[in-house]
Amino acid sequence: MKRPLFCLAIALTPLLAHADCETNFQKWMQQLHPGQKLDTVHAGCKAWPANPTRTIAVLPMPHADANDKAGALDLEVLVADTKSGAVIAHTFEPSAIRYDAVRFGALDIDTTPWPLAPGNPAFGVGVEHEYPPMAAPKAEVSMSLYVVDSQRLRKVLDRLQLDYAHGRYDAMGMGFYVDTQRTIEFGPTGEGGYAALKIKEKSVRTEHKDLSDHADEQTTYRNYTIDYRDGAYRVPKNLASLY
Repeated sequence: MKRPLFCLAIALTPLLAHADCETNFQKWMQQLHPGQKLDTVHAGCKAWPANPTRTIAVLPMPHADANDKAGALDLEVLVADTKSGAVIAHTFEPSAIRYDAVRFGALDIDTTPWPLAPGNPAFGVGVEHEYPPMAAPKAEVSMSLYVVDSQRLRKVLDRLQLDYAHGRYDAMGMGFYVDTQRTIEFGPTGEGGYAALKIKEKSVRTEHKDLSDHADEQTTYRNYTIDYRDGAYRVPKNLASLY
């Protein structure tokens, strides 16, 4: 039988730092975290189309005891002046990214317009984790949303699981995998002028019960609403990142 290719539908593209980013990395680190080591593989920045005078950057910093098998990284998320590189707003998140056998795969800055509230667009930061062994593969993409609030950068959505896939196979290739994908739409305006988040979920479970190429497939759909309350969107446990 043919074992299906296992991958995330929303796999993140690793950030590629342009020259201005690389020039500012050292300045930002010296200003905000002097002496800390920067994970230059996953660090990056993007111009913000919603406000071209601003640039968004993510600066992951591995803990001193982190290694290839397990560890954690602190994360600095900042918005800077595009021309000068001066920091306009930022937030520091200790141990924001953790990994073990399920590896930290990629970071991404999502500059898609997120009109959560009038006149104050949000941007996203995505994190990808993966566990590649085909006997029991796992992969996840989670998304957090941020808004600039005066000179503060405020996280309003914390690690919503956008895509989660997992499976289990025996040596003969029989087994199952489940791929759950979620999309975000905007609902009625609520507290503080922030729109409710409408989460649409599609989950496909595929089972291979014998050595033929036949697979049983079952698709389920669910809808959720997350309201903005007390300064944030509270992610239900069943929609939250596992990592």
